[in-house]
Amino acid sequence: MKESIAKVEKIEKEEAARAVLGSGLAFGASGDDFDWDTDDSVILREQRATAAYRNRHGELIIRQRASWCDDGDTFVYISPENEVSFMEGLAKRARE
Repeated sequence: MKESIAKVEKIEKEEAARAVLGSGLAFGASGDDFDWDTDDSVILREQRATAAYRNRHGELIIRQRASWCDDGDTFVYISPENEVSFMEGLAKRARE
């Protein structure tokens, strides 16, 4: 009897959640035709882990974790005299 009551309560909670969340489908997309690569409701695409630090020469290093198909991490080296120009250029492009 307790098991049956627990099942009914679980079903009631799931039905209530579906009513509140709209069957769990975001922005009206149906589950069958949702495409992670083209759907406009996707806000963030996959992003590799990214680190920023200085090496022993004082250069700013931007490093991204290797993907499964890469041989190793990707590095960008910015010399100290070019850091401000680099960051200003990034900020300008972000505002465009």
